[in-house]
Amino acid sequence: MGNLDFHLDDHTGARAHLATATAYGTRTDDARLTAWALGAQSMVARAENRYATALSYAERAVAHAPAGLPKAQAHAWAQLTSLAGLGREQEADTALAAAARELEADPVVSRLAASGSTPPSTPSTRPSPPSPSATTTAHARPPKRPSRPLPWPPPAGPRPPWSSRRPRHPPSPQTPLSGPSTS
Repeated sequence: MGNLDFHLDDHTGARAHLATATAYGTRTDDARLTAWALGAQSMVARAENRYATALSYAERAVAHAPAGLPKAQAHAWAQLTSLAGLGREQEADTALAAAARELEADPVVSRLAASGSTPPSTPSTRPSPPSPSATTTAHARPPKRPSRPLPWPPPAGPRPPWSSRRPRHPPSPQTPLSGPSTS
């Protein structure tokens, strides 16, 4: 919910949900949840230009994150971006190097590397944008249709017999709720 709130630009809701997730992660000794929630709190703080607070959350995320991919994510997603926002370039480079080391040490990433595959968007292997000549019209998105606003308020009148929607408003007190009256 905290991530959704953040993306819906509800930072107050995001902070509340992410604090709850951090508390649950801490209480249940779930290091991944705790690290992720702290990293997400760092993301919210960065979006609000509170870089010192973001770095504090990021450092806690790195401390809680288990080795491998979760720690690499905490370094790259939370710590690196917070340090960059504070203009601390050398420390940001150190965080990037730490993320790359953690990623290389992760057993899943190691198996992918041994098989010749690489995980998408890792700090050490960023995909390059396609060249203009490589783009074909077969992969182009269809043009966006113009949107029509829905009528509001909804039109009054009887519903079609195939409509399964419930009435828009609860019945009034004068409307009997069940069967014929027995008076």
